[in-house]
Amino acid sequence: MEINNWFDFIIFTLFTLAMILIGIPASIYLIKKGVEGFIKFGFDKFPKGFIDADLGSSAFELLLIGLFMGVVSIWYLFIDEGGQLFNCINEVKRFFS
Repeated sequence: MEINNWFDFIIFTLFTLAMILIGIPASIYLIKKGVEGFIKFGFDKFPKGFIDADLGSSAFELLLIGLFMGVVSIWYLFIDEGGQLFNCINEVKRFFS
């Protein structure tokens, strides 16, 4: 993505920061809770209060959601068009110079 104006700058940087600050940590948390839930409960549904968010009711669901979030975040940050993390840094430098 090219940063041509302030709107582009805000959207591109906020989305990239969200992938770093929310996407990666959330995926790690969900995978960890999925493995922990599988060890405790197997393939059964989780009891109320096992996970704070209402994202999944079994270990399989949490693992799938966590893996999906992690793969998408890593793909966006490091693989898509040469890595949007690096593209964002270069575009911000170009925009302010």
